[in-house]
Amino acid sequence: MGPFFSIINAKVRGEGFRRGNSTILTFVDTVVSHEAFTDRLLLRELVRVVQYEKLGLKEFAAKYVTGFLSGGSYEAIPLEMNAHELDDRCAAATTKAFSVADEVQRWIDTRRF
Repeated sequence: MGPFFSIINAKVRGEGFRRGNSTILTFVDTVVSHEAFTDRLLLRELVRVVQYEKLGLKEFAAKYVTGFLSGGSYEAIPLEMNAHELDDRCAAATTKAFSVADEVQRWIDTRRF
């Protein structure tokens, strides 16, 4: 088993990336979950896929770690805040469409990450 799959195996077993009762890992364009996907969970993870796509792996990782260290918690990471904000927005107005890619780009352009 290669190092990438060892990391995924460890994370899915609950040794990391744990929030509440969910264990999930998004890496570039692959989402692995210990639990069944709900629409909301899938939306948040797909926001992360767009973030990876727009920022690139190196910049995404740097912003994720910096966000955690400066905010002190998972909830204070700007990348996570972006995913949760878009999820909440979608849940509140299911008939009003928006582009996740455009919204992620707006956060990048306004340096919110």
